[in-house]
Amino acid sequence: MSGDLRRELERFADKLRSEIDTLISKVEELRSKGEFSKAYRLLAEGAIDILKKIKDSLEEIESYTKKVELSESEIKELIEYLRKEIKDALSKIEEEAFKLRDYGGRAFVLYLPAPEKIVKSITTSVSESIGDVVESVSRLIESLQDSLDHSLRKVTQVVSLRMKEKDLEVIDQLVEARIFKSRSEAIAYFARKGIESSREWINKALEQAKKIRELQESIRRELEEEHGEDYSRQS
Repeated sequence: MSGDLRRELERFADKLRSEIDTLISKVEELRSKGEFSKAYRLLAEGAIDILKKIKDSLEEIESYTKKVELSESEIKELIEYLRKEIKDALSKIEEEAFKLRDYGGRAFVLYLPAPEKIVKSITTSVSESIGDVVESVSRLIESLQDSLDHSLRKVTQVVSLRMKEKDLEVIDQLVEARIFKSRSEAIAYFARKGIESSREWINKALEQAKKIRELQESIRRELEEEHGEDYSRQS
């Protein structure tokens, strides 16, 4: 593979890794605070943004390859390189998505196809032009964007709750006065206010919960090492 093409690919890979690491770091910070909804939204939106950047980079690579003649071995090497980098990026997003599910509950699930299945659909046949390969990768990324968009719309959760009649009367009065558009909007507002006013207590509780999760992770790792089985994705 020519030096210029290798440098172009390395630039693509370095930028991709940096974007992923920055995103995961921010998501983990929110997750450690127990802010699962914010972490979920950040992961989904960040993943979509990164996928768009991958697509842009692939188009640049495609444009470059049209200007030079590549041998069959160079085409194969290029395809394998793209497969590996995209798989690694998706695997990191998938890993963080599973952590969100484990910590925050099944409400926080990204509908992300398995990276192994994705990269298998990226052909390694040297009979195809590099443009065809990049186009197939772009189509895969577009399908992932649709999947992540679908997940993102599920961030707001509908829940049922019991309220005292007098409290509900207050809510209804506020709605009738057009201070809120609906019962759900009013209740959501006061739920947020309650959380904000109890932030100190909540932070202490979350800190204890974090220690419990760390202990659970430690036990799970010991089980995996002893039995050679992955317990992290079992329901």
